[in-house]
Amino acid sequence: MAFVVALTVTLAALRGTDHDVVVTVDDGIDTVTENLPATYRVSVHNNTGQRLDQLEVTLTTPSSLVLGRTGSASAQGATETKWLVDVAAGATAQVELDVVAGAVSMGSEITVIACASAVGLSSTCGADVDRAATAVKAESGAPWWATLTMWWQFLLVAPGLLPFVLVGFAVCRPRGRRGEAHDRSESS
Repeated sequence: MAFVVALTVTLAALRGTDHDVVVTVDDGIDTVTENLPATYRVSVHNNTGQRLDQLEVTLTTPSSLVLGRTGSASAQGATETKWLVDVAAGATAQVELDVVAGAVSMGSEITVIACASAVGLSSTCGADVDRAATAVKAESGAPWWATLTMWWQFLLVAPGLLPFVLVGFAVCRPRGRRGEAHDRSESS
């Protein structure tokens, strides 16, 4: 449903280069990845022969995007961010919004819609539709002895695999760099 709305809004914006105001929104990526930042750029082009003062630009983001460069929780619903911009005749104004993707479902659509309205003119909108991806953490954070214990329990069930597991563990176990502490902690 969101895709149909975004496509309709985008086609209406693209079709109407003869419209008084044309709005586009883009984040420069096709895939929104969980816990990674993105910047949405909204461009508003004034096709009128006059300066538009106090043009209201509204960017609507879904609950899966958290405003700002850091965020830990998704909003309860869609969030609207508004700006008032002045755009000279024939010129383009641009505003930006930094977000972080919160919890997203793999392959779901993330639709961001931007609209602009001025007194005496009809509102126009543009949209950006991305696919969602989940982030995969590079390291599990489990200590080496916990991994070894898990494999030991596995070997009690399948003892013929012991030589292969020992070689695999020796080759693949995490190693710290010289002078680095073995205990790593994340901060946000």
